[in-house]
Order: sequence, then C-alpha cells, then structure tokens
Amino acid sequence: MLQRGPLTGLVVAVALGAGLSACGGPAAGPATQPLSPGPATSRPDPVPADTVAPSAGAPTTPPPATATGLEVDPAVVALRAYLRAASRALNAGGAAAFPELVAVSTTAQQVANPAVLASGMGGYEPGPTPFAPLAVDQLSGTERVVTGCALTQGWTLDAAGGPPLAGRVVSPIAATAVLEADTWKIDAITADDDGRCAGVTIPEVLF
Repeated sequence: MLQRGPLTGLVVAVALGAGLSACGGPAAGPATQPLSPGPATSRPDPVPADTVAPSAGAPTTPPPATATGLEVDPAVVALRAYLRAASRALNAGGAAAFPELVAVSTTAQQVANPAVLASGMGGYEPGPTPFAPLAVDQLSGTERVVTGCALTQGWTLDAAGGPPLAGRVVSPIAATAVLEADTWKIDAITADDDGRCAGVTIPEVLF
C-alpha cells in the first residue's frame, strides 16, 4: 500500500517538515544509524498474530514486554500503529475516516491518507505493512524521524487469500512522528526506490 517515488518527491504524505531531507533522512543532528541493508537473508514466513505480540496498537499503549531496542521507541510504536490502522482501513473499504487511522494521524497526515489508501483500493492486506526500523532520530522533545525498510509493493492481495497485485519490493522509508496531546502520531511518510533495502529481512505479522 505504501507507494514508492523518486528521492526528490513525496509519495504517501504531505507536509514533510523541516526535519526531512530529500532522501527522507534527518536534515540535521547526529545520525543514530545509517540506512544501509544488513546481510542478505531469505524472507521469513509470515507469523500469525496470535503467536507474536503485535508491536502496534493505540499509540498510548506501551510496546509488548518482548520488544527490545528500537521497537520500544514511541515513534516506532506509533508508526506500527499507523501501518496496522492503514491496512485495516483498506480492508474495510478504504475509508480514510476509519477511526483507528484518524487516531494515529496528524491533521496533515489525515489529508494524505486518501492517497495512501488509493494505492491499494479494492485489495486486501493480510496484516500490517511489513516494516523493519533501522534508526530513530530525535529532532526535539516532540518530533522524531523513523527510518527503516518496508514492503512497499507486493503485500496487497487482490482479495483475501488471493495473489498479490504486484511483485514484492522492499524500499527505504522515513516517517515523521510528532507528540500531540500526549499521543505520538504520524505526520508524514516518504519512500524511495534506490535499492538500499534489497538485502534487509522484513518481518511479517498476519492479522
């Protein structure tokens, strides 16, 4: 459902904010970890949600006790909640006003959500868009940028249990999360197709 585009363009969101450069990384501040693929590995089989505690939910819900590292960062928790809500909204008919999606989106991202959902309209997603965080940059006490790799193509099926609408592509993405009224929400998401995530294993969780 996430769309890819050139480094210089927005693909799934508006209002990038001053914290993102054209390639989707932080414009200033120390880098916590470069966006570079790890060793090439085979794609793991999807894991049913009832066997793995999901790392997404309401943005105010703490991550599962089994989560470690970047998964406990509130911006990553918010992004996983957003990806889960977007997939559920798509499966419910593509309603951008889907309450779960609205709850994890800023006003700017709510404007962009119809375009996010349009890319997979009429399809079905068996779980949240697969994503692996690689770094989180804290721009301020209320704004962070999550960079990582996501399955930007090949996750949406033509129907439940059907074939994917397109071939699988893993791409670098960057998401800006902001703290609003004690809740972390997604404010913008960008992606590109430069191949930096070609060897990164992306975990998959089913609904």
